[in-house]
Amino acid sequence: MTHAEFLTPSPSHSTAPRAEVGGQSDADYIFSDAERATLTDWLDIPLNPYREPGAFLALIRDMVDHETPTFLTELCARLSAAPVEDKVCYYLKNCPVDPEIPMLGFEDQLNEKYRLKKTFVGEAFLAVVTELMGTDIISYRTANNGDLFQDIHPMRELAHTPSQKTVDTIKFHADIPNNRVRPDWVYLLSMRNTPENKVYTVVVSLKEVFSRLSDDDISLLRQPIFYSPHDTIHVHGGQEPGFTPKKPILITEGGREYLAFFEGNTTSDDPRGLAVIDRVSAILHEIGKDFFLYERDLLVMSNNTAVHARRVDEVTNVDAHRNRWLLKTWNVDDITRHTRNLVPGKVQMSDE
Repeated sequence: MTHAEFLTPSPSHSTAPRAEVGGQSDADYIFSDAERATLTDWLDIPLNPYREPGAFLALIRDMVDHETPTFLTELCARLSAAPVEDKVCYYLKNCPVDPEIPMLGFEDQLNEKYRLKKTFVGEAFLAVVTELMGTDIISYRTANNGDLFQDIHPMRELAHTPSQKTVDTIKFHADIPNNRVRPDWVYLLSMRNTPENKVYTVVVSLKEVFSRLSDDDISLLRQPIFYSPHDTIHVHGGQEPGFTPKKPILITEGGREYLAFFEGNTTSDDPRGLAVIDRVSAILHEIGKDFFLYERDLLVMSNNTAVHARRVDEVTNVDAHRNRWLLKTWNVDDITRHTRNLVPGKVQMSDE
């Protein structure tokens, strides 16, 4: 396998330049070095979340109840008060991560993480913010052994698949919308990255998308004329060959409208359906907000009032691209709403 196979950027619908988010003025909050040091010391707890997830979460909740630094409590209260339709993502900089970040390699990074990662400051920070923002981490039975914490990290076997292990662009989508438990939020903490490579997380507010569509477009999106190949939609546990049943793209659930859509995979037999898909895709590429996640950046994205993508524009350092690492959680607003779909005896694990 040659390096050239990992260097091909994916074209965008729009060639117009967009401002890159990543500077200090773009952040919702920047932890001072003193605040980061305080959090790093506080979060350096002795429990391993991959071996003892229940004890880990219990300790985190006790810490949140009794020890949380005031500046973090006040920050999360302010952020979580914003209406999710208007504020679809949060961007924090200079967050605490582990003092030493192990190299996980390109072949089997999950087992290397289990073996090499000795501290869990990053995981503890994500868990604390989750609690303070009023959400719950959810895991999935077939996703990385049911771990609470996921890795967006390339892996050779899955390098060219639409998964969190890819080296390629992942087009606009919502995370695993077809599972029994749909995440309400996606948290991304940047553990290792380099600005040598132009790789962006792109977020689009659905409120902005809907405002640019006509009434006829909205009506079409609500019609059951769309489908996707089974093997390209995000459902853990595998899919049978064939296609999903025809259904709308615009779904109303829990008082909100969201897109059940994966760009490049969602299609229609109806010419009107194909045309409205093209219009939606063009809007997504026109108004998407590009985040370059520097090390110690945290991006929290709504999975219901936004869609997101990962766009690879340019890779000049292949080794660094293969070792780009974002620590990730899927979160729900209220885990008690999903009790019937949780695996008995497991810690906040959905039976897909």
